[in-house]
Amino acid sequence: MERSKGLKMVGFRLMGLVLIVLVLFITMTLWNWLIPALFNGPVITFWQTIGLIILSKIFFSGLVPMGGSRRPRGRGFGFSREGKRPSREDWWKRFNETNRGEDNSSTVE
Repeated sequence: MERSKGLKMVGFRLMGLVLIVLVLFITMTLWNWLIPALFNGPVITFWQTIGLIILSKIFFSGLVPMGGSRRPRGRGFGFSREGKRPSREDWWKRFNETNRGEDNSSTVE
């Protein structure tokens, strides 16, 4: 029983490593196929591809692990903190409370 769990863990880690290498290889191949032909850019190596992937991760999702959101939870008109979806009446009541200060009348005097 314990041996099969260990083999599964090794298998999943190996599959993950193979998947990462495959994504890196595809990225490198696409770069080397498109960028030199379109923009007269450089051909990159496998290690430069790793740097490019890390740099794009930093640019597009920041240094927060797992690309965490900086938006506070519990705002907006989506799910409430309890995890349930508000009813239509609750939504309209909340929407009207946020727009109470604005004059939305369309009459011209």
